[in-house]
Amino acid sequence: MTLVAVVLFFVSFGLQLATVLLALFLIRSTGRKLAWVLVSLAAVLLAGLQLVSSAAVLTGSRAFVFPVPDLVALGASGLLFAGFLLIWRYVRSLRPAEAAGKTRPEAAAQEKEAGSGIAERTRSEETQREVNERLSAVLQASPAAIVTLDSDGIVTLWNRAAEQIFGWTKEEATGKFLPIMPEDEFGEFRGLRERVLRGESEFGRETRRFRKDGSHVYVSVSTAPLFDTNGDISGIISVITDITERKRLEDQLRHAQKMQAVGQLAGGVAHDFNNILTAIIGYGSLLQMKMDKDDPLAVHVEQILTSSERAANLAQQLLTFSRKQIIALKPVGLNGIVRRSEKLLSRVIGEDIEFRTYAAEDETTVLADSGQIEQVLMNLCTNARDAMPGGGLLTIRTGMARMSEEEVRARGYGKAGTYAVISVADSGTGMDEKTRERIFEPFFTTKEMGKGTGLGLAIVYGIVKQHNGYIDVESGPGKGTVFTIHLPFVKPVADESPPAEPVVVRGGAETILLAEDDTDMKDLIKDVLERFGYEVVDAKDGEDAVQRFMERRDAVKLLILDVVMPKKNAREVYETLSGIKPGIKCLFISGHTKETIRRKGVSEETVDLIYKPISPKELLLRVRRILDTDSGAEKISTPGS
Repeated sequence: MTLVAVVLFFVSFGLQLATVLLALFLIRSTGRKLAWVLVSLAAVLLAGLQLVSSAAVLTGSRAFVFPVPDLVALGASGLLFAGFLLIWRYVRSLRPAEAAGKTRPEAAAQEKEAGSGIAERTRSEETQREVNERLSAVLQASPAAIVTLDSDGIVTLWNRAAEQIFGWTKEEATGKFLPIMPEDEFGEFRGLRERVLRGESEFGRETRRFRKDGSHVYVSVSTAPLFDTNGDISGIISVITDITERKRLEDQLRHAQKMQAVGQLAGGVAHDFNNILTAIIGYGSLLQMKMDKDDPLAVHVEQILTSSERAANLAQQLLTFSRKQIIALKPVGLNGIVRRSEKLLSRVIGEDIEFRTYAAEDETTVLADSGQIEQVLMNLCTNARDAMPGGGLLTIRTGMARMSEEEVRARGYGKAGTYAVISVADSGTGMDEKTRERIFEPFFTTKEMGKGTGLGLAIVYGIVKQHNGYIDVESGPGKGTVFTIHLPFVKPVADESPPAEPVVVRGGAETILLAEDDTDMKDLIKDVLERFGYEVVDAKDGEDAVQRFMERRDAVKLLILDVVMPKKNAREVYETLSGIKPGIKCLFISGHTKETIRRKGVSEETVDLIYKPISPKELLLRVRRILDTDSGAEKISTPGS
């Protein structure tokens, strides 16, 4: 019986202990603490009662019987355990339902709150994704290159504009050290990177960068720190704009401004300079006329006249370079110009330089002033000679070329069309890039002091531009230089002019009114005319010319008028005198530029005009030709016509 008592004890005790544990579980699961605590206390009291009764049996203090308390305790323990087990299973069945269906009001509220949180999180993620997509689209659509680097200078972002400007694709650039840096700027770049990583920024810095093909591109760079989500500097972001075209236009503007400055200088001194040259050439020519051919001083006079002619040509070149001199364009062939210049150019370059010319088989006709094109060849060949002090090879070629729209876009200038081409190539020392960029600047020279004016190539540039052409240069240190000139091609026109006849200078006995405000010039012209039999009435200004004409109007057969004079200019004087004596003949003279003369209402197309410096022979021939014609200067246009 003792064994039975022990078993019953442990069964009763186990049931009561399980009941207490289930009660604790229900307290935790349902939150109804008071009810389950009371039930648990009842189970504990029953377990205690059973424990006392069983202990008495085990100690032998009483015999094993089933008194009412023991039976009640055992039955109550069984019922409590069974009840709690059923309740526990019911609660277990409710928890999945609450998690899935939320049938209870509290579960429904929790579900609503949880669902709201999930929806908010989803919306936040979608919004962030949209922002990222928009930001990526902006970065890719930006016309400026946007590049990000980590703290070591490794590329982490390379947008589409960076691909277009520099040539490297995103795959080629990302994950590598920034590839666009010239070697000579590595030190400067490291300094900039260190400053930016310390929190500094830099905006609008203009510099050079490399393209994938090795060429340079001028860029404007703005750089700032790149921050991570914690607010710490994690790298660098740079916005890079291609300013190559702007730089080219700025260079063109600076060149044009320099040309304008030289043009203003040349135009300002042209009048006085030409008057001085006219006096030198005039008196030198008169001296030469009086000398015998075997006079030992004749060679010196000839040198004076030759130097004066060179000075006159220099003045004209300056005016042409500045585009102040209006040139007469006529159809001429480049092949013919090269052939005519070949002998002179051979003497200029010297015997230690091999000289070759290659003429195109096709016609290379252009609208040009042949004298100006010859000057271009002279200046280019002189420049080539100086680049080959130890001798070398000089080559002139002519040809034809077609410039397409694609080539125009690649060059950045010009017009599509057909061009006659002339190139001058030498095997000399060549030029580096910095020198090549400045060679057409006025007064820029690499020659020693006293050996160059810095105007030779500037004059070439001015002449080519005035002929609506383009000039390119290719050169490198030790690789020689090639100048290539493109001039618009025109269809050749047959030359129907008769052959020139020998020129004979003749004088006359007519009376000529000479109006010139420069005393030396006036005295020279008067002296020359009187030596050849003419009677000269001289005047010092426009009003004086009108007064002197009124005194001798019946005798005066020709007017020689300086275009620009005090009180009345030549046009005003001629209009006044032709009103008094219709049909009076007139020769206009001037030392000013053609542009200035045209502003005064006078041009070669409407009147007889001769430019200073004037040689006595040229003056006498023009005077005789005008006097021998039937009409005078009636062809001059009136204001507004």
